[in-house]
Amino acid sequence: MSDKEIAARCGVTRQAVSKRLEPSKPPLMVKANALVPWNVLAGCAGERTHHTAYPLESLKMLLRLRMGDTSLSLR
Repeated sequence: MSDKEIAARCGVTRQAVSKRLEPSKPPLMVKANALVPWNVLAGCAGERTHHTAYPLESLKMLLRLRMGDTSLSLR
């Protein structure tokens, strides 16, 4: 079933299904995330949003690259 079909059957959004079905993070991604000592918060309630995540995600990818993560692609 597609995420959209699962969402319709369960009465949730497609995004909620996608989030729950995310594959587990590779060990170097977990390690890179742990090396960043801050969270980017910007939403009205202080939650992280996709608008503020990009610089932090770029930093985490740089950390993974420098730690030798071979699962990164050029895209």
